[in-house]
Amino acid sequence: MVHRIYAEEGGPSRPVLQILSIKRLSNGKVRCKLSDGVHFISSLFASKLAPCFYTEIVEHSLVRLEAYSVLRRPSGGGKVVI
Repeated sequence: MVHRIYAEEGGPSRPVLQILSIKRLSNGKVRCKLSDGVHFISSLFASKLAPCFYTEIVEHSLVRLEAYSVLRRPSGGGKVVI
């Protein structure tokens, strides 16, 4: 699943992934590592979802991405799911 998100322009719709790690950033957004059990990808969640992290959404939770975009990092170091 992560391989398809990373490789394809459109990617799969509504993928279910596991949260491996959570880090709250100073700008209010939340950075996570998401995994399909084989591959992982970095992600950023909107600051409006931040209150859900550490309460409803914890490490090892399964999440369904209803909407997402894949962007190339400015540094050229890979892609990130937003």
